[in-house]
Amino acid sequence: MLTPYPNEFPNEGLLLLLDKVRGREVPTADLLHAGWCVQGYAMGQFMGGGPVVSGEPAGWTDEQVLQGAIEAGQGAKGIGLVPWVMVARIAIKLILAAL
Repeated sequence: MLTPYPNEFPNEGLLLLLDKVRGREVPTADLLHAGWCVQGYAMGQFMGGGPVVSGEPAGWTDEQVLQGAIEAGQGAKGIGLVPWVMVARIAIKLILAAL
């Protein structure tokens, strides 16, 4: 049986990935686990029948994408749909870089 995608908003994982993107030191084991949680949650959002944000927000950095996802998870007003495809790509990119 396959493990289902995480369904709890990965706030802690997003914060760890954001730290790494901002150049802070994150232990490899923590980074890999956070990346797994975030990319799994993100994939569950767009592969699990959730809304898909097509295209990429022009000029957004990885930091801005992750920050926007965190703010959306905290219910910030003015934050539209989260580009979960981009969040998954960032998480996978950080996982691969750590390996």
